[in-house]
Formats: sequence, C-alpha cells, structure tokens
Amino acid sequence: MDTKLSTKKERLILVFGQTLVKRCQASSRRGEQCRKAAMQNKAVCRNHGGRSTGAKSEAGKQRSREANLHHGQRSVQGTLRAREDGVRIRQLTDAVRVLGLGANVKRVRGKWPEGYKPIEDMEAVKDLVQKLRIRREA
Repeated sequence: MDTKLSTKKERLILVFGQTLVKRCQASSRRGEQCRKAAMQNKAVCRNHGGRSTGAKSEAGKQRSREANLHHGQRSVQGTLRAREDGVRIRQLTDAVRVLGLGANVKRVRGKWPEGYKPIEDMEAVKDLVQKLRIRREA
C-alpha cells in the first residue's frame, strides 16, 4: 500500500486497523474538503447528499420545481426581501445621522445594497418618512 495520500483518498483508522477509502468531495464554508468517507459508488458522504435520490412522486417533483430556490439557501422572494431590508436599514441609519439623534452613529461601511440612495439632507429624510408611512398603511 502506498503511504503517500492523495486529496481524493485518505487512510481511515477503524477498530481493526487502517483502510484506504475515498474521501467526500464536498467542501466546507472555509473551503476545506470534508473529512468523512464518501459513500460507496458516490463522490460525497451521506451528510452531503450521498444518500439523496431526489423526489420520486409527481407531487414531490412539482414542489421541487415550484420552490424556485436560489443555490439552495433562500428563495427569490427571500433574496429580494433581504435586499430591501438592507436598503431600509442603511437609509434609516443615514436619517438618524442627519437628524443628529445619534452622536456616535457613523456611516455604515461596506458595499451598498442594490437600490440604495444615500440620505444626506432633511428633504431626503422627509421623503423616507413619507415612503415608510405609505408602506405601513398598505
């Protein structure tokens, strides 16, 4: 047996000794490879979908099609809602800074959300309050 390990195979220490097994090809959020053994005739372990065979019934397949998930994390509506919330939070932070209510409020750093327009004067604060009133009444 070769003592040099490749990225695809690793020695797994079991009760009865070492054995050479294929490693799961999934990667973690940190970018490292999963440390578990892959399932037989699969590229990934049972935690990363090795046991999954997908929806079998027509109803399950239809639900899967209608879910419209974006990379499996969040629906399209959830993504749009999160974007709108980010814009609203950033604008409210700007409004607090313009009104002078928060002496220590600094501008939020980072990438501006899509649709964000900075609030820098009282007219923009009044417009924001009006938009929030309309949205609340609807």
